Amino acid sequence: MIYEDAIAEFSLTKSKVDVMERLLSFLAASTPGEFSYTSFSSLSGYGKSTIYEAVQLLKELGLITIISEKTPKAKAKSTIKLLFAHPNLRAAFAEQLMQEAGIGALREEYFVFHIAQLGFPIFIPKAMKKAPDYEVTIEGRKLLFEIGGASKTRTQLEWREGLVMNDETLMVLGFVQPTDQN
Repeated sequence: MIYEDAIAEFSLTKSKVDVMERLLSFLAASTPGEFSYTSFSSLSGYGKSTIYEAVQLLKELGLITIISEKTPKAKAKSTIKLLFAHPNLRAAFAEQLMQEAGIGALREEYFVFHIAQLGFPIFIPKAMKKAPDYEVTIEGRKLLFEIGGASKTRTQLEWREGLVMNDETLMVLGFVQPTDQN
């Protein structure tokens, strides 16, 4: 898919397609928040500018989503999470690598996908002692969300307004439609 679509859409060289595929393979095998431009540059041997370009192209192709802090620092130092745009993409790329997609990553991508479909802005919370996964602004209210399994607790919310999203609440989120918000 990447070879055909990316080459046609963006007139890319094989080298640029290669870095995009390596990036997707890295994401499929890692947990959310594990990516950094510097570490991937060292790992892959590609320059940071090439990686920045690859990330932007993958975003434009609709394969990944970039979640950043609400008010990021300089581009090079900003904290980001790279996620697949849909959990099925992680599962497909992991399968190509003959690996099982991590359930925690799938949960986070499911949450981000549905929150984005509802049109709510989503960010990585500013540094807290034990940072929750996401900050979402809903009707002017800042809510924190921690994504996890049945044993996940509110500890990372630090008594701030927010929710722990376990498998049951994530399933319900999938049924909410943008028209339900009015």
